Amino acid sequence: MKNESKIPTKYIWLDDEKPCVVAQELHVPLIDLRGFFSGDFTATQQNI
Repeated sequence: MKNESKIPTKYIWLDDEKPCVVAQELHVPLIDLRGFFSGDFTATQQNI
């Protein structure tokens, strides 16, 4: 494919599926996984 100039259509994104240059900030809650990874059941339950 290195020397091929035509890209197959299955590899070309549609205009409405292309990533935008200026993306809006995604607002998601912060999840503290310290208790989970350390095996602290109580800390894990508090962060659910």
